[in-house]
Amino acid sequence: MRSPKSLTAAAAVVAAALVAPSAWAQGAAGNTNDTTNRDTTNHDTRSGSAAGEANKAFSPADRAFLERAIQDAHANRSFGQLARNVGTKDQVRSLGAKMVDDATSQLTNLRSFAQKSNVMIPTGMSTPQQQEFERLGKLKGSQFDQAFLAYVDKQSRTQLGAMVQQASAGKNPELRTLASNEADALRDRIQQATAAGVTAPQGPEPKQGPEPK
Repeated sequence: MRSPKSLTAAAAVVAAALVAPSAWAQGAAGNTNDTTNRDTTNHDTRSGSAAGEANKAFSPADRAFLERAIQDAHANRSFGQLARNVGTKDQVRSLGAKMVDDATSQLTNLRSFAQKSNVMIPTGMSTPQQQEFERLGKLKGSQFDQAFLAYVDKQSRTQLGAMVQQASAGKNPELRTLASNEADALRDRIQQATAAGVTAPQGPEPKQGPEPK
C-alpha cells in the first residue's frame, strides 16, 4: 500500500495535467485574436494606399468639374424629359429627346469614372437648376417652347465653356477625354436649339484653353 504522501503527489500530477490543456487553449485563443486584429489593420492600410493611388492624378479642380458635370447631366435629362412631354414644336420635343439620350449616356460615363476614382458624387441637379425646372414646368404652349430653348442655349454654352477648359487643362487624362466628347455633343445641341428658333442672345463659343503641362 502506498503512503499518504505518495497519493498526494500523484493527485497533484493529475491535477496539473488537467489544468495545463485549459491554460494552453486560452493562450492559443488569445494569440489567434491578436493575429486577426493585425491582419485586419494591415488590410485597411493597404486599402487606403490603393485609394490614394487611384486619386494620384486627380486634382481638386478635376473633382469640382466632375461634381458640376454630374449635376448638369441630371438637369439636362430632367429638362429634356419635360420638353419631350409638354413641348408644342416638333423641334422642341426632338431636342428634349436628344437631351435625355445624351445626358443618360453622360451620367453612365461620369458615374463609372467617379466610382473608379473613389469620388462621392451628387445625386441630382443643383438648387438653382431645380428652381428653373420648376419655373419652366408652370409654362405652357409657345411660352414654354421659347423659355426652354432660351434656357438650353444659355446653359449649353456655359457647360461648353467648362468642358473645353477641362479638355485642355484638366489633370486627369481620362476626364479630359470625357470632357472633349461632351463638348462635341453640346455644340450639336446649341445648333439644334438655334435651328428650333431660340431667341436668347447668343455669345461666342469659348476659346480653347492652354495645353496641360
